[in-house]
Amino acid sequence: MPLKRNRVVENPNRKDMRVVDMSFSVSKENQALLRKIRGMEAGEPLIEFKYEVDLVEKQKKQIEQAVVQRISQIADGESIAIYLGEKLVVGTRKGVTVIIERIVKTII
Repeated sequence: MPLKRNRVVENPNRKDMRVVDMSFSVSKENQALLRKIRGMEAGEPLIEFKYEVDLVEKQKKQIEQAVVQRISQIADGESIAIYLGEKLVVGTRKGVTVIIERIVKTII
């Protein structure tokens, strides 16, 4: 069964935050199991993204896709780096929130 596409939800009160609802990628049974494991209420988003840097929509989608695929490998409080072509985007996971903090433009 092919995976469904994740839904990105804009936060109308905070333009620097976005939410990826991963429940679209798993079956209803697995959604319930994920919420139980994480102690979350039904319908609550699983990953929230906060951007402290300016990125275009395409870059945000690339970051969100990369993080969603590897979220189980990223420990709480761990720094992450995502390679986007000629740039490196650096952030941190804090609970269910991934904060994108800076862009490194020169990579040696």
